[in-house]
Amino acid sequence: MTGRQAEVTSVAGGADDPLVAPHPHRQFRLELPDLSPDALEVETLACDEHAVDADYRFDVAVVSRQPLDARALLGAPARLALGLGDAASVIHGVVVAVEQIGEGDLGHEARLRLHSPLWLLTHAVHHRVFRKRTAPEIATEVLEAALPDGVRVEAEVGRECPQQPMVVQNDEPDAVFVQRVLSRDGLLLLVRQEADGPVAVIHDDLAQAVEGCLDLTYQRQSGQVRGGDNTVHALRYWDALQPAGVRVADFDPAHPRDNAPGLVEGTSGAGRVELFGQRGGGREASRALAGVHLAAWDAQREGVEIETACRHLGPGVRIRLSGHPDDAVNGEYVTVSASHHGDQAAALKGGEGAGRPTYRCTARLLPVAVPYRATPVERPVAGAGLLVGEVEGKESGQAHLDQEGAYRVRLALDEGDADTAEASPPVRMAQPYGGADYGLHFPLLPKTRVAMAGLNGDSERPVILGALPSDRQRPPVTTENPHHHVLRTPAGHAFCLDDRPDKTRLSLTAAKEAGSLVMEQSESQRRVALTTGEGSMELTSGGDLTVRSGGDRRVEVEGDYVASVVGDHTLRAERGAVTWSASDRLELSTDEGDLHQEAVEGDAEISAGGELRVEAGGGLTMRATEGDAAMIAEAGALDLEVDGDLALVSTGDGDIVIGQSGGLRICGNGDVVLDGQDVSISGDRITFTASDIAEN
Repeated sequence: MTGRQAEVTSVAGGADDPLVAPHPHRQFRLELPDLSPDALEVETLACDEHAVDADYRFDVAVVSRQPLDARALLGAPARLALGLGDAASVIHGVVVAVEQIGEGDLGHEARLRLHSPLWLLTHAVHHRVFRKRTAPEIATEVLEAALPDGVRVEAEVGRECPQQPMVVQNDEPDAVFVQRVLSRDGLLLLVRQEADGPVAVIHDDLAQAVEGCLDLTYQRQSGQVRGGDNTVHALRYWDALQPAGVRVADFDPAHPRDNAPGLVEGTSGAGRVELFGQRGGGREASRALAGVHLAAWDAQREGVEIETACRHLGPGVRIRLSGHPDDAVNGEYVTVSASHHGDQAAALKGGEGAGRPTYRCTARLLPVAVPYRATPVERPVAGAGLLVGEVEGKESGQAHLDQEGAYRVRLALDEGDADTAEASPPVRMAQPYGGADYGLHFPLLPKTRVAMAGLNGDSERPVILGALPSDRQRPPVTTENPHHHVLRTPAGHAFCLDDRPDKTRLSLTAAKEAGSLVMEQSESQRRVALTTGEGSMELTSGGDLTVRSGGDRRVEVEGDYVASVVGDHTLRAERGAVTWSASDRLELSTDEGDLHQEAVEGDAEISAGGELRVEAGGGLTMRATEGDAAMIAEAGALDLEVDGDLALVSTGDGDIVIGQSGGLRICGNGDVVLDGQDVSISGDRITFTASDIAEN
């Protein structure tokens, strides 16, 4: 045994460890709590798969002096020696099953099933969320929480791993979750057997996970004699055609400008594997994942399988192979998996068991130059379903929204203690309509329960689908209003479509009854109402504004009514009359232009219960183009007062008459007649001038 080999095999408690003390007719021993190694004998042992990234299982048939207490043994630690003395090799395990067979010739027979400490993770199912953590950090936390105190956890990763925004374990066994988290970053997990106990090792290089290197010699067997423990007596090697490249594509809204596929190609192989939706993070994350997938294919392109009696092979153990006639086969390898089978029943029964081949190991090896990678574990089925969460916000009454309209949500399965609005990366909400700078978005408030789906089935990239009604979140439509289709905001704004069979109704209502628009229809009426209970109402049009009414139109104003028109204002009654009425005063004015009122075919009448004043800053003209014109003061005086001349002119053949029962008449031919019972003419001076003055 070389010194380098001793580094690998030094997993016993030392020379004084009774478990591995030499015995002339024993090859294996089993140590259980409160039982000395001599209290029971191992008849047979078998382990079909002792591999990297996997739990191992040893089925051990034993004989004991006294019946075993099965219940006391379940879950207890155990040590199984695959070799004694100089060949000492110890496997640490946990008792998970005990089968009592009965009493035989040598004592009480039983079968025990031992698993690695990682078995404890297979029955631990959790739901939890890890934020802003790397894969080694997450796996270390899970392993330390699940494994017993006697099992150490060591992360021996020689490169920097990316920090993940959020990693979700959703009803997923710890074992599957840990392997999924590690495999995506090209990391591996194995149990390293050490003298003071098992170590769960997180590593990025299988060839460096276990110190030392075993020297094994290939020796073709002849006859019935086999070589020693360090001899390989059977060897098979293979080469396999695998894909030449891997392309990973994805769409991640968090990296909208960096969603190009990641492509990694090898130097050999055929075909290309194309994957979609495996992981977010942009092109670099996709390319890294493609590299892990391709490395996993590379690890299956070639390999060696050996049969040996060496008892020290397990995942991560390196060997140096020599003596093979094909020198290309000789060289350094790392163990990926091994199976162990031992039988010393004949020796227990007094035969020559110690001299016959009682142990056989079959191991699968990978050349050291080829990095081992496990195929990344796909996301769990449970994580691809709907999730429930609660919107969070640091400010009262306002959810945390970023520049892209994304929220912060705390998953219902999250029992962590993250600060408010820090429980998730940005979570976007699916909208029924949207595009570049347009779309539809009704903001959610803190404490809103929402249903979410994973983007591309990935629960670690949730997308909000909508709010979930509950007693705490009563929906606007219940059994009380089953015909309503309602949109109501937290402030109280509401849009309601009422589809009752006998009376349909559409209403748009502002909060606190600030205003409403109602359109309703029934068998008896059709009505549209625009109402504001308090405050003002404004209608504004940048172009034309047309108001049409098929029936009557009424405008009722409790205060003042002001109509301001920049251009012309025309009020026309095409068939009926136009009536202006004022209980106090009716005033029509124009600041600069003309004021024109016209009845094209009918009469026009201006009447006042009190005084009627007509005033013009310039001239005043009253004209009757065809009929008569009359100014009548039925019960009072008629005053004409001017600052300049007063002229009464008739341009036709008619007379101008001033007076009643006589007076002054100016005839159409120019004659002037002054007629009255008593005519007085007085003045300081009176002058009559005529060609002829006649008296009667």
